[in-house]
Amino acid sequence: MTQPNQAGKAHSILVVDDDPISREVLALLLGSEGHRVTTAASGEEALSALANAAPLEVPTAILVDLKMPGLSGDELAHRLRSQVGSGVLILAMSASEPPSTVPFDGFLLKPINTELLARMLAGSGTGPVTPGAPPAGDSPGLNEAVFARLQAIMPRASVEEVFQICIEDVRKRIPEMTASLETGDVDTLRRAAHTIKGGSSMIGAARLSQIAAKIETGSYKTGEGPQLLKELSLACDDLRRILLERNA
Repeated sequence: MTQPNQAGKAHSILVVDDDPISREVLALLLGSEGHRVTTAASGEEALSALANAAPLEVPTAILVDLKMPGLSGDELAHRLRSQVGSGVLILAMSASEPPSTVPFDGFLLKPINTELLARMLAGSGTGPVTPGAPPAGDSPGLNEAVFARLQAIMPRASVEEVFQICIEDVRKRIPEMTASLETGDVDTLRRAAHTIKGGSSMIGAARLSQIAAKIETGSYKTGEGPQLLKELSLACDDLRRILLERNA
């Protein structure tokens, strides 16, 4: 049985994210806090679900990834607001902080800080949250605090499965990203990097997230793209090695 969250009140939360890893981890994380969670893989799916929801099934909060294919961003925020009214908290989330989230009620940086979310749900604003000291032994490839949180809410086999799904997803995307780089399809390349960044940050795959962020923002010199894609593959190897060492 789930326990009430720290604010003492369970909420009904709709998570809207095109990345399956982010959706699964968020559903487990919020569920462990005592909330009832439903998910949608796109803005269109979220609007359809809300349109068909009974009055008592309308969520009290909606968490929306900022960058998704199709309907997303400000337009999705406005359409969600027109559908659910002013009483529902609509929060943007992303693995990198955007310049503005004006149509939204607030912003959550991935991996989600549940203390900050609890404050928002309680209506106490987005006041500062003091981060804990990094755990001893934190490695460049793995965020120990996020990993420990996953271990607390998921069986060991499920943690391994989520990491394996992430690694396989990255490996599958690398050839597609290589092709995009060779053809100069920057938009497709950056969308793939954004998806990798979001999913890897949710599970604490720090090195993967950092490399993907560099590709997404284009903050590398001409000719360095192939090397960054190679580093993505090496980061997958390192992450797998770290997990095997933990299970030894």
